[in-house]
Amino acid sequence: MKRGLPPCEKTKRIAADCGNPLFVISRKYELFTGTKGMMDTKGIKGDKGQVNMKEAIRHITEIEACGPVQAFYTTAAWNDWQCNEKADLKAYEELGRHFMITPSEIVRIPQTHTAEVRKIKKEDGGDGIIRKAKEGYDGMITDEKGILLCTVEADCVPVYLYDPVKNAIGMVHSGWRGCAGKIAEHAVEGMQNRYGCRPEDIVAALGPCICGSCYEVGEELIDGFAGNFSEITSVIFKPKENGKYLLDLPAAIRYSLIRAGLTEGKIFADPVCTFESGDLCSWRRDHDPAARMLTGIMLSE
Repeated sequence: MKRGLPPCEKTKRIAADCGNPLFVISRKYELFTGTKGMMDTKGIKGDKGQVNMKEAIRHITEIEACGPVQAFYTTAAWNDWQCNEKADLKAYEELGRHFMITPSEIVRIPQTHTAEVRKIKKEDGGDGIIRKAKEGYDGMITDEKGILLCTVEADCVPVYLYDPVKNAIGMVHSGWRGCAGKIAEHAVEGMQNRYGCRPEDIVAALGPCICGSCYEVGEELIDGFAGNFSEITSVIFKPKENGKYLLDLPAAIRYSLIRAGLTEGKIFADPVCTFESGDLCSWRRDHDPAARMLTGIMLSE
């Protein structure tokens, strides 16, 4: 994915493919200013002091080309996000200032590796940030503007969903358990049932995650995927000489989204592997429980 770049012919083509050819991105992300749901330009104070915003936040331009929506992830330059613990409110206040929102307009999933998806309303703002999040879900959907849906990752797959026709979004945290349980499909189904979305209108992006060449797992995981992915287990699991397997989670999620009805040409994936990139957070590489990337999506007001 291109990050921090001005509009190009590719984004214009994507906007047209989304059925939104009149929506034009007329500003670089580092110039966002003054509008709720858009970014301010002041520097970020991370755990190592002042952080360059262009280094700390990367945007999913394939999603943003399709309408008034913000989709992004943070890099290792800004990793002050706690996983399944009390939120570092200061970091979320800084984030809120850049998107012209408050922590009470941010929702962070509890992240317990389920396959459940929750519908988010305005009154849910602040869950997981200023108060304890409700348990039992790893995906969120909403059609409310100005509410930022967030997950945190350090190898798992963040899945961004946007329907520019119904103006609805989804944010999914998909580890192997969630993927095996079809969490991405459940999010699409939720958008269909709640907001009248058509799968063929939805644009999806898979954010940076551990790739199929680095994600080593045991043979027992094959059984976990056998129920819902039996037809492609030989594709997503590759045997190694040491008796382990390499699991291609992005390929499994892409297959799942296509099975849910999405158009293959509207599913995008960041080619960067978290395990291989020092710019991103990886639990498998560093075993640092405090280092996480924040991933988020929000409908702009």
